[in-house]
Amino acid sequence: MNIISMFNRDDLWDDSTVKYVGRSGKALGLGNPWSHKNGRQVRYYTSTPQAALDNYRHWLLEKLVPHYNSGLKFIGLEDWEKVYLSRVVLLSQEIESGKYTSLGCWCIDIQNYLPVPDGYEKCHAEILYKACLQLVEKKEGAIKQ
Repeated sequence: MNIISMFNRDDLWDDSTVKYVGRSGKALGLGNPWSHKNGRQVRYYTSTPQAALDNYRHWLLEKLVPHYNSGLKFIGLEDWEKVYLSRVVLLSQEIESGKYTSLGCWCIDIQNYLPVPDGYEKCHAEILYKACLQLVEKKEGAIKQ
């Protein structure tokens, strides 16, 4: 998986192997709902970029993904969280099938990205990719049983 900065890269918007995961009309709807900046598509404001990433990681990896993995899927989630989780599940399936080889964002540019330990991410796309890997892993574990 690559995480590619879309900054000044108009050619990437039409690349069928790149899925933009930020906040815009062209996005899949998987932008980080936390931000230290005021803006549209932001649900929660934090004081720093790191706090936005920490909140996102906790919410996605400890609340949303476990709800799906438990088989309960959507119990205890708000409607917008259900939609977000369904989009993460779809993205994980598309990554697993090879449809996307890159996630697009504005923050970082890393070829052959490998997940880093929690707290070392510089971009929400890294956390999102980690969630997708967890969903694929759980699916594969369920199939093997």
